[in-house]
Amino acid sequence: MEHVMNSYPEISVIIPVYNAGRYLDRCIGSVLSQSFQSFELILINDFSSDNSLSICRSYCEKYDDIQLINLKKNKGVDNARFEGIRASLGKFLMFVDSDDWIAPKSIQILHDDIISTNADISSGALVRVLDKFGMIRTKPQNMYGQYVDIHIGRSELMKEYLVSYFGVNKLMVSMCGKLYRKSVVLQAKVAPSNFKMGEDLIFNLSIHPFLKKISIVKKEVYYYRFGGMTDGFNQFFFKDVLDQYILKKKYAMQYNVEAFIETAKIEIKNCFKTHIKMLIRCKHLNNAKEFITVSLEDYRFIECMDYYRNKSIFSDKFIVAVLSLDEEGILKICINEVRQERLKRKVKTIVSRLMN
Repeated sequence: MEHVMNSYPEISVIIPVYNAGRYLDRCIGSVLSQSFQSFELILINDFSSDNSLSICRSYCEKYDDIQLINLKKNKGVDNARFEGIRASLGKFLMFVDSDDWIAPKSIQILHDDIISTNADISSGALVRVLDKFGMIRTKPQNMYGQYVDIHIGRSELMKEYLVSYFGVNKLMVSMCGKLYRKSVVLQAKVAPSNFKMGEDLIFNLSIHPFLKKISIVKKEVYYYRFGGMTDGFNQFFFKDVLDQYILKKKYAMQYNVEAFIETAKIEIKNCFKTHIKMLIRCKHLNNAKEFITVSLEDYRFIECMDYYRNKSIFSDKFIVAVLSLDEEGILKICINEVRQERLKRKVKTIVSRLMN
């Protein structure tokens, strides 16, 4: 279907682009072939060094009303999205990552839902794609551990679902696969967080207190490429997590949910271990040792680990090692876990081959 842009679009679809040349045709094509037509497409080229800019320009030549913002220096996905928000004309906002794509009726599904329910966010199901051809996929998921239709009002959002941003998986915190009412984003006065990891969570946490209703639909709308451009090792992962902990504390105090700070502290411990294991998997053992030393001296990490001092944690050898400042013990535990995980994967692969 040939896309025809209206002068005053209902929806602004925002795609930040950075070195995504091999994925762009599928991503942009999935938007332009939508059954719903009242939308504008905003492409933000974040100073790509591959052929992304030329691909974006070729679509602009074919479709007069596609807007291309060409940044003169790399600003990161978070700032690129906000460039798109500032340039947008639609009543609603939709965000698509340049290595992903959306289902043929995604915009129609989410628009129909957000209008009929008068929600501030309509959220569909995400499908994780496991291979480079887009053929092997997981089951659709629109809430952690659930696949449901549900409407969540303001009272529930604040009492039961705000905890989703503090380490308890209730709502999916990604910005993708959703339609946002732009007026709420503007009301919340959200600004770029400049985080390289977890920027989606901070965006959604910032607007959450302003939401009156979220609608969740049990239809797949978004295909997320697992192992794509956003899944590699991120050296800023734990730094961003610690910085976000301070922001989460502020929000918890502001909205009288101080109990959520405890779950955020548990999340810090889990992320600390995750970062060490990522370094080990990448064979950066010396970096892992240095990371452990620096982290054990960080006041934010110390504050989070103090949570465990009055707990019965002696069955958790990792926590005992952390509280004892046993750097070698911490590293040894993580190395052993990585080895066990690799062994499990090998066994699964062998069993899978034998079964097939």
